[in-house]
Amino acid sequence: MRHPVRRRNTALLLALTSVATLLLLVALADPVPGTLRGAAAMALFVVAFMVASFTLPLVLVRQLQLRPWRRLLRGEAVLARWTVLPVEWRRTREVLREMEERPGFGAKNSGLATESAARGHGGGDALRHPASVATSTPSPRSW
Repeated sequence: MRHPVRRRNTALLLALTSVATLLLLVALADPVPGTLRGAAAMALFVVAFMVASFTLPLVLVRQLQLRPWRRLLRGEAVLARWTVLPVEWRRTREVLREMEERPGFGAKNSGLATESAARGHGGGDALRHPASVATSTPSPRSW
């Protein structure tokens, strides 16, 4: 879902503006048929009526779309439903534990931070060891 609160507020603003325009035209306008002022008032009334007739139901639809979105943000909604057998879950956990125990598992032990810093692509080591940055030559693709 794209931001449903913003969508609801946009539809509500359009609906309120068109209803206010309709009320002002009914209360203040005195369209004289055959004049430019009368034709403009009638055209504005038709446009405001059409916008109101489309946006008022849209506000209701957008309001109904907010319920599941708010539940999702509160953590009450279900994102996915699947079943994992206990045997499969235990095996998965064992494999993950074995991977974590191996040397070189994880970002801290991979050496990627020091390699990228030596090439001049940022990282904490580049600030501590400026000599390693000065000796590196940037490739044309990194410009």
